[in-house]
Amino acid sequence: MPRVTPARQQSVDRALGVSPAQLRAAAEAALPGPAPGLSHPAGESASDRLRLTGRVKAALALAEEEARTFTRKYVGVGDLLIALVRQRDTGAHDVLQTLGVNVDAARAALRQHYESVPETS
Repeated sequence: MPRVTPARQQSVDRALGVSPAQLRAAAEAALPGPAPGLSHPAGESASDRLRLTGRVKAALALAEEEARTFTRKYVGVGDLLIALVRQRDTGAHDVLQTLGVNVDAARAALRQHYESVPETS
């Protein structure tokens, strides 16, 4: 999988018109604080404390679908971003829409990124 360098990230950010700082600020303003119980005892594995909700499973399925449209062999962050924009009635969708990120713009940015970065594995 290609490594995301700062130059590549900036390329995608420019294409989307949203910086990571803008995304973080909008998410923090729109979404509630951390869920109760996120602090776990030392030694507890992630699988012991994390469960995939139906929404998460649906988002991952949409991300896989997006990866397939780009004929990629893996699901990348861009595919997840598009999946979140596609998944209506969620906080992530609302935040991304507020920032002006829509499915068409995200796909165009991801396509541009994939065309400029060869797949390495």
